[in-house]
Amino acid sequence: MVFFLLVICSTSQAQELSKQNKLYVKLYAEKYISKDPYWQKALEAILQVESQNGRYKIGKLDPSYGISQMKTSTARDCAKQIGLSIPESEEELKNLLIADDRLAIQLASVYLGYLFKKTNDVRLTLIAYNMGINKMIETLRASSSLDEIYYNKIIEEIK
Repeated sequence: MVFFLLVICSTSQAQELSKQNKLYVKLYAEKYISKDPYWQKALEAILQVESQNGRYKIGKLDPSYGISQMKTSTARDCAKQIGLSIPESEEELKNLLIADDRLAIQLASVYLGYLFKKTNDVRLTLIAYNMGINKMIETLRASSSLDEIYYNKIIEEIK
């Protein structure tokens, strides 16, 4: 019985994105980031690392929500960039990001596209997705080294 439970737990961690979410990733990666298939793989890897493909949707370390683990302030900025109407209420937005994978994937794509345009560098884009663009810029200005752990996790998932 215990062995059976271990097998179930270990396979659930390795599950892939649903077919529907993969379609959203393809659609929005091409629309907001690039037609280069690398970005589709990168976005899938981010969703895997951020929420284990939706296994958890509320950030453990900071207030981030949904399959893409976005902060509500980032979600608002991204929605504004594309003229998307989202709830005014913080609580409603949190619940929407948690419940609506399509929206979370769309906003994550917008954010990645923004970061890539800003940095023009894949490594910096992926690091900034995790730590935030402003914090990354502050770190670089202080001549401090960037934490590569998140970047390495994403690259490992892409392989």
